This record gives sequence, C-alpha cells and structure tokens, in this order.
Amino acid sequence: MGVKAMPLENYYPGDAAFTTFSACFEAQWAGFPERANLLAAVGGSVELARPIAAKVGANYSAWLQSSIAALDRTTPIECLRSSAGIQRLKTCLMRMP
Repeated sequence: MGVKAMPLENYYPGDAAFTTFSACFEAQWAGFPERANLLAAVGGSVELARPIAAKVGANYSAWLQSSIAALDRTTPIECLRSSAGIQRLKTCLMRMP
C-alpha cells in the first residue's frame, strides 16, 4: 500500500506570495498577443493569466484543457471551479521552471 501525497494546494504559499510572483511577468504579459482570449479563459484574472502567458505561452489554450499530472490529473480549467483548485493551480504555476 503506497503513501498518498498531500494535495498540491496544501503547499500554497498564500495570496500575497502569488501576487508578487504574478507581478514578475508584467513585461511578458504586456507583449502577449492573446491577452483578451487568455483572460476570458481564466475568468478575467490577470493575476492568473500573466504567469500562464509567460510560462506556457502560445499553447495556453491546449494546456488549459490538458490533464496535468501535477494537478492530480485534472485540467487547469477544472481547477478554476473551486478555491482549493485555484490554490492547486497557483502552486503549480509557481513551481514550473
């Protein structure tokens, strides 16, 4: 019997840390050609959209719909449906290289 890992949202460093993290991508966000579409896809959250644009880039639409291992095999879009899922998504983004 294996040990189940703690959900990624349990490692969320907090809203202040994510706000600071997201702000680091302001320059990339300013030049991102799909800003309006990405914003619509993430429910209007610039704070979420900036790191997605910077780290995922032009493939953001496919990524948002993909099952992601780090998100317990859910999609980023599914994560947007709950506060725990949003924390899971934010933690994942902060850990992406």
